[in-house]
Amino acid sequence: MATRNPATIHPDRSAVQLNGTTPVVVAAGPATSAVGSDFQRKIVCLRFSNIDTAVVTITLTRLLKGSAAVQCDKITGLAVDGKWTPIKHDEGPMILRPGDQLLAVMSAPPTTVNPWAFTEIEDVRWQN
Repeated sequence: MATRNPATIHPDRSAVQLNGTTPVVVAAGPATSAVGSDFQRKIVCLRFSNIDTAVVTITLTRLLKGSAAVQCDKITGLAVDGKWTPIKHDEGPMILRPGDQLLAVMSAPPTTVNPWAFTEIEDVRWQN
């Protein structure tokens, strides 16, 4: 049986603002048209920053290639100017494959400003 060795390419980072009670894609699996079907995306860090003037609740859900979204984490009562890091560098990545998505949604509209989500990713090709 062949040993599979990862080769990391396409490191990237992004920032996306949440949109109240409308789910927002904070990370998606790699597009097969861009990188090929033998890639997967490692979410190495995901951090939320509450810049609203009120406490917020954020739910993180994972959609696996066309299946129903499943809650994978939640924070209730993220303080004003508070930070939440559900995926950390030192705790291991979350893996997304083509067609997968990671979504975030707030339990209510913001008081003044929607929080931000900051994501760091690496696309990994598995080779025999």
